[in-house]
Amino acid sequence: MATVKKLHRLRHIFLVIFALSLVVWAVAYQREVARSVTKNATPSALSPALQANIDRLTKEWMDQPIRKDPGSVPQELNSPVLWISTISSVASLIGALTTTFIAVRKERRESTRASLENEKLELENTRLRRELEAKGAADEPPA
Repeated sequence: MATVKKLHRLRHIFLVIFALSLVVWAVAYQREVARSVTKNATPSALSPALQANIDRLTKEWMDQPIRKDPGSVPQELNSPVLWISTISSVASLIGALTTTFIAVRKERRESTRASLENEKLELENTRLRRELEAKGAADEPPA
């Protein structure tokens, strides 16, 4: 029974780690998206010369052909925090599922063992009761 409690404790630990790593992942992803949005934002008050330069560069950039690299990963997903958080989430989820599976199997095995032990004790009690009844009947004086 003590090992089942340890397995339950491990399962809870894995679930807490999983939840925390998901929270870290969500926060890091949100920050990366916000950072990429603010990098692309232009300040509202620009000098006319700077605005003209930005417009010229934007036009040159827009005239470039679009190249799509199918193997490229979006910039917001390249953060090491996101990768580490994803890996720890998957590992802790696997750990939680494994400990849950092991705990369920162990509980089932222990309950089967306990029911067999109870049946054995009942049979032993029945046998002892019969022996006592037979001994009591043999010890009684004839009437």
